Amino acid sequence: MSDEPNAILVTGASGFVGRNLVAALAAVRRPFIATGHEAGEADATTDWSGMLNGARAVVHLAGRHVGDPQSFERDIEMTLNLARQAAALGIERFVFLSSIKVNGEVTEPGRVFSEADTPEPLDTYGQSKLRIEQALAEIDLPVTVIRAPLVYGPGVNGNFRKLINAVEQGWPLPLGAVENRRSMVAVGNLCDFIMRVVDEPGAVGETYVLADGDDMSTTELLRRLARSLNRPSRLLPVAPGLIEGGLRLAGLGGWADRLLCDLRVDIGKARALGWVPPLSSEDGLALVSRQPGDVR
Repeated sequence: MSDEPNAILVTGASGFVGRNLVAALAAVRRPFIATGHEAGEADATTDWSGMLNGARAVVHLAGRHVGDPQSFERDIEMTLNLARQAAALGIERFVFLSSIKVNGEVTEPGRVFSEADTPEPLDTYGQSKLRIEQALAEIDLPVTVIRAPLVYGPGVNGNFRKLINAVEQGWPLPLGAVENRRSMVAVGNLCDFIMRVVDEPGAVGETYVLADGDDMSTTELLRRLARSLNRPSRLLPVAPGLIEGGLRLAGLGGWADRLLCDLRVDIGKARALGWVPPLSSEDGLALVSRQPGDVR
């Protein structure tokens, strides 16, 4: 925590990305204010002035990843309330963590997502992120938007944690013949980029899609994950078409997309800032079993 007037206010600081960002800020002795306002706690009426008065910039991470349409609507209202108060108090930078789901769910072979794409969010979560992006653009506030794909690293949960658990427990997985290409971003790379753009004048009013720059197939991901966990990779070479048919028949089309389809991101715009991902995907996967801030 910090009372210095040039501090960075981090919302969602107890979440996966937030814990890692706070650890990264502390490691370089960067003043920050970590909020206790998580998804569902802050709303359209929350008074942020006490924390904003001690801040130069805001990194807004708080928000739901799953929920009903009403929950995502509350996230939109909460974010815009925060942004309007930040604008009124002259906050110098507002970094909003959005999602690659604003672009869509999959990329066709040979194609990549970029900032120039026409948004095509297919689910309520992606649509809510797009609505926030559009509303922020109408507020007199220096905003930077980051659209991230799957984020992994120390303390990860959700679907990636399920993959980790499956590898750790030695489950045989029918994913040994998948030749898709997926972009992901190590949380260390995401935090490094956030810390870059929060001070970068050229990032004002810009949107960036982000990734490690090292796309891999689901099969290769599981092999690398097994190596990092010192476990054997028990992958069965089942035809992807059979897996996809079974998953979609079972109503698990989302899993079919995530495990079998391409989702590729072009990080050329981020690189144009002079940013280079400090971690390779191999490095990032080696850290998944550690805790945020543990770099041993």
